[in-house]
Amino acid sequence: GDNDWNDCPEPDVSWGRWSRNLMRLDENIKYEGHNVPIQRQKRYEENFEILHNGILIICTNLVAGSVLDEGVWDKRIENNVKFTTDLVKAYKGQYRGDRKSV
Repeated sequence: GDNDWNDCPEPDVSWGRWSRNLMRLDENIKYEGHNVPIQRQKRYEENFEILHNGILIICTNLVAGSVLDEGVWDKRIENNVKFTTDLVKAYKGQYRGDRKSV
């Protein structure tokens, strides 16, 4: 469907299914010739980073749909911002878009 797990009738069950089937998908599907290292955030392992051939990819999970717990929502957003800014600083000079000070 077009909604996220938190809009399902049983959000905890839906998150469990998402985690079991989609979390670490790269490890569950064999890509021929795939050897790009993927680093995951410890707190939210659905957030990850890839630096490959001068391209920095930062993926964060921003849940769409209903806000089930505003405090949890706010912490996730704060975490995603910090995760992103920390990575931009940590990889400074290693990715192609970093020609000027970020």
